[in-house]
Amino acid sequence: MHGRHQHPRWDPFRFEDMYTAGKGSFTLSRRVTIGHPSANDKAFSTRFTLHRVSRDLDAYDMLAPGVWYGRNEHVPKHAIAGDYSDRFIFMREDRLTSPFVMAQDRETGISLCVGDASPDARTFSGEDLLPRLVDERMQFGSLGVERTDGVSMGFLFPGSEGRRRTSRAAA
Repeated sequence: MHGRHQHPRWDPFRFEDMYTAGKGSFTLSRRVTIGHPSANDKAFSTRFTLHRVSRDLDAYDMLAPGVWYGRNEHVPKHAIAGDYSDRFIFMREDRLTSPFVMAQDRETGISLCVGDASPDARTFSGEDLLPRLVDERMQFGSLGVERTDGVSMGFLFPGSEGRRRTSRAAA
């Protein structure tokens, strides 16, 4: 699949997605090309999402190794996945002991897993303490769920966790 995105304030970019089928799985490789970057181009991000996995996050037991187990009932509200009313629950892949997030339907037992088969955790010291930042040294993505019209699972690049942290109180 390929396409072109045009916005009146930024230069156009092209994307190409290559899907490869496996046994019970598929792999996505994405390539994005920015034609002629200009001073208006400040940053870039991309997202892959499997939409409407379910209507209710409580219908799943979740697994994101090192961060999210079951329904995370025993973590503080300020922690990642500690408050299911959050619209976005994403965690940096360099925070996870293995870069994937999985949901298992509590009723049917059916599972869905989204992961990064080739993670790149490059960053620099102190970047997590800075305000919103654009820097090519940050090469990590984020995995998680988004609650809009149902629950979607996905991958974001560059990575972001928003306002939640696993080890610090909310500001």
